[in-house]
Amino acid sequence: GGTITTTGSFRVHTFNSSGNFVVPSGLTLSNVEYLIVAGGGCGGDYGAGGGAGGYRCSVPSESSGGGGSAETRITMAPATYACTVGAGGASANDGAAYSGGNSGTASSIIGGSVSLSTVGGGRGGWYGNPTGNNGASGGSGGGAGTSEGSGLASPGAGTSGQGYRGGHAVAGRGGTGSYPGTAGGGGAGAVGANGTGKGGNAGAGGVGVSSSITGSGTFRAGGGGGYGPSSQAGGAGGNGGGGAGNNGNTNGIGGSGDDNSGGGGGGATGSQVNVNRAGSGGSGVVIIRYVLP
Repeated sequence: GGTITTTGSFRVHTFNSSGNFVVPSGLTLSNVEYLIVAGGGCGGDYGAGGGAGGYRCSVPSESSGGGGSAETRITMAPATYACTVGAGGASANDGAAYSGGNSGTASSIIGGSVSLSTVGGGRGGWYGNPTGNNGASGGSGGGAGTSEGSGLASPGAGTSGQGYRGGHAVAGRGGTGSYPGTAGGGGAGAVGANGTGKGGNAGAGGVGVSSSITGSGTFRAGGGGGYGPSSQAGGAGGNGGGGAGNNGNTNGIGGSGDDNSGGGGGGATGSQVNVNRAGSGGSGVVIIRYVLP
């Protein structure tokens, strides 16, 4: 199942879309290593970056998300194992000038005695008055949305062993002054950066985590960058496929997370109804490798 490659003594199966991994009768695979990344959350309209998809890894000496250590390798007896690749969260198109979108969906390996799953990335928070809208919790959490008033929104939490929370927002623009920058979404490797004060820049998405499971080091599961209002700089996407936030252009669209990275989407302008502007999250990936018997 998946795309099959060989690196050194390992055979590697990479699932960029859902499929089955089949261990035939008479064969048992020991010390199987895996990388499972869920789909990332979308950014917020006039809002924060989306959180990256949950990240779990069992390659020795590497890391899982949220500061977790590599998990225990598994044994795969003869069976069919469903490898589900989670989709990235889509941005909203619900008739509202400022609105939230969707969190990412889970990726998993399930079959026989194996049941491994990751949590989709949380969608980013969006503009509100007097209080910004909260980021959603997920594998990594979405950043907090900004506000015109004095109320502070909260970032979404990450999941233990999978990813970090999103960044905090700064409340209020001070009368007719510039709006504050919005927050970045959490990544598998770091918290999303906070938005800065009135007239300041948006927060960058949290960095992802690197794995060499396919033979070369690749970062995945970076958080999305926040939207920078009033022509302020948008936040950079986190290394690992996170989408960048828009820089205040009223027609700007947030960058989407890279497919098969689990990256979060970037926040963007949301002042027009029935228009998808925030970046969508990137889809996840499932990778299995084992020593050739």
